[in-house]
Amino acid sequence: MPLTYLIDASRRIIVARASGILTEDDLRSVRMLMQGDPAFNRHFGQLLDLRAATEVIVSVPAMARLAASSAFAPGVRRAFVGVTDAQYNMAWTFAMLSEPHNQLVHVFRDISVAEAWLMEGAYPRGIDARQKTRSSDADARTDSDQKNISPM
Repeated sequence: MPLTYLIDASRRIIVARASGILTEDDLRSVRMLMQGDPAFNRHFGQLLDLRAATEVIVSVPAMARLAASSAFAPGVRRAFVGVTDAQYNMAWTFAMLSEPHNQLVHVFRDISVAEAWLMEGAYPRGIDARQKTRSSDADARTDSDQKNISPM
């Protein structure tokens, strides 16, 4: 499958990884699966890793449609990672198309920088570091079954 995802409830992020040829149909199918997943939370951040995608076949009008109907809540941090110019440019185009819809999509070439940026916004305002640790530990103990990996 060219796109898979993992819901990491303890870190409050959804990691999607693309490989091979990625199409508009792949993106729509994964979105439907993800939204139907009981562990899906539209307030979690998203990391879209495009590094293993050899080709992305998604038109600009298709990207605009996807951007206008995001599965994620407005303002949620979403980090797209592309290392080739084609991957990066496609992600950047999507980010620009997402802005008018109050989507916060940033594009990175380095996955560790993308993850660090995501984690900065992983918890709602007003939760301090001690609460983050306690809630993460509790989530890991009580919601370990919410770590799902599914094909998209």
